[in-house]
Amino acid sequence: MHQKKMDNINKSLFIFPKKNENAQLRIFCFPYAGGGASIYSRWELAMPLEVDLCIAQLPGRENRRHENAFRSFSLLINVLSEEITPLLNKPYVLFGHSMGALICFELARKLRETNNELPMHIFLSGLAPPKSVDKSEFSYNIMCDSDVIDLLDRINGTPKEILKDRELLEVFLPVVKADFELLNSYFFVAQNPLECPITSYHGINDNIPISEISNWTNQTKKGFKIKIFQGDHFFINSSRDSVLTALRADLRMILNEINELSYLEDFQKRYRNEELLTNGSVRGGKQRALTGKVNPKINL
Repeated sequence: MHQKKMDNINKSLFIFPKKNENAQLRIFCFPYAGGGASIYSRWELAMPLEVDLCIAQLPGRENRRHENAFRSFSLLINVLSEEITPLLNKPYVLFGHSMGALICFELARKLRETNNELPMHIFLSGLAPPKSVDKSEFSYNIMCDSDVIDLLDRINGTPKEILKDRELLEVFLPVVKADFELLNSYFFVAQNPLECPITSYHGINDNIPISEISNWTNQTKKGFKIKIFQGDHFFINSSRDSVLTALRADLRMILNEINELSYLEDFQKRYRNEELLTNGSVRGGKQRALTGKVNPKINL
């Protein structure tokens, strides 16, 4: 049965560890199955000063553990698209790992559908393109607790202490099983590729073949690249420093792009105003702009 409403959603699904009003770029991060905002809580310290970190905190976990978790993927995307829209008041990127990557991908497509500004970049970590997602092991109806525990142990994403602690499992398992049900409700629908670049972060020992990861190139018109890290499916934890170093470099490149675009836009706006105010010297001003003599740093 599909979830029709979430009456218990009484607070924003997005939190800011440290709001940066002067940031030039915002990064939205989404958790893997069973995870919460704490996955990314320390990332704020590794962000460039010009970047504002915003983390999705879904119901049913951590400080929202008493709320009902989403079990319908389409409903989750609809709610997220409404919640995130007021926060798209500056350039932004999306980052997600595993289930979080799938959320990023579908959220970007939903934002396109609703005529919102698209992200400048999407970082999809630990996920093959959704057409090749194997949902069979996420069949909530046939998974008993012992099967879920075996799966979590096999993919090495949960501390052994939790898997051996009955009281902790009573809190943790319902979240994981709800997220598996959420994933099981997902069905891929083919659409036009996105008009924003995609970068895949991939663990060298993950069981997802590189050949499948490479198929993300079919989902973007703006370029695709892969970055490989030491580790298995949960390399973003085991190789966190390397991941953050790479992400920081990627964000710095995006910030440079923002600065270049802003300068060009300001320059062109000033030039248009000059053209309107000084008709007598329009041709001379235009020639200087086109030859780059107005500012040698700009090549038009």
